[in-house]
Amino acid sequence: MKVLITGMGGFLGRHLARRLIADGHAVHGVSRSPLDIEGAEIVLGDVLDRKLMEDACSGMDAVIHLAAITEFGSISRHPAKSMETSLLGTLYALGGFVKAGGKHFIFPSSGKAYGKPANLPIPERHSLNPETYLGHIKKLCEDLVMFYASFTPQLYTSLRIFNVYGPGQKAYFLIPTILSQLDKEEIILGDIKSRRDYVHVEDVVGAFRVALSRKGHGFEAYNVGSGLSSSAQDVVDEISRIAKKECTIKTDASRLRAHEAFEERADISKLKALGWSPRYTLVKGLSEML
Repeated sequence: MKVLITGMGGFLGRHLARRLIADGHAVHGVSRSPLDIEGAEIVLGDVLDRKLMEDACSGMDAVIHLAAITEFGSISRHPAKSMETSLLGTLYALGGFVKAGGKHFIFPSSGKAYGKPANLPIPERHSLNPETYLGHIKKLCEDLVMFYASFTPQLYTSLRIFNVYGPGQKAYFLIPTILSQLDKEEIILGDIKSRRDYVHVEDVVGAFRVALSRKGHGFEAYNVGSGLSSSAQDVVDEISRIAKKECTIKTDASRLRAHEAFEERADISKLKALGWSPRYTLVKGLSEML
């Protein structure tokens, strides 16, 4: 299968590209900077270039549109720019995909699109009531995907990914933040009590592989998580146990985030029905990162 991945240079994009290449797919990517991913054909450019996206989508069987601004700090500082980048990038990716006659469009949404859950674990049928910047952006992009699915014959999949982690993730995400402070007297964090569903990047890659095998038409959404939740305190405690090192946490109120749910935990039964299942426990994932 010929697969285009936008945002291939990102954390998830690199892991996904290498796995799909190993699976035998012809993998193409769009990136703003050169990439050293053996076996991938790279188009240098920006997803905000409509003509470039039309050309990049030409001849592709599937388009996986990862390119977006997802880091909390960047979105908080530049919410309007982040929204513009994500919405226009998604619009141009969809337009190029449809014009090229592609078969399957896959969009990485987020568990943040649900907002504060009415029940746990969160099923895909739960209403989308986002309260965070990222949640709003992902919901609006999903709306675009569903809009295209309403009048074209192709297949569209949204993967609502919860808190992904793994090797190569940038230091401003929680687990790398903790690991980067292990040699210090104190680990400085914000909220240590709220609970999140941490899912390893290899399990997320596995979800994309399963999604690629889907057939048919129309739109479907699937949660991608571990089905379990852990607090930052839990994560620090596990790292402390694995590393055999006593860790002291200092909370910093300036790191607290507004409008966040106390607990996020995915109902993953729908994706498991397709044959996917998470292989990484949090302990296994953390152990491999230490």
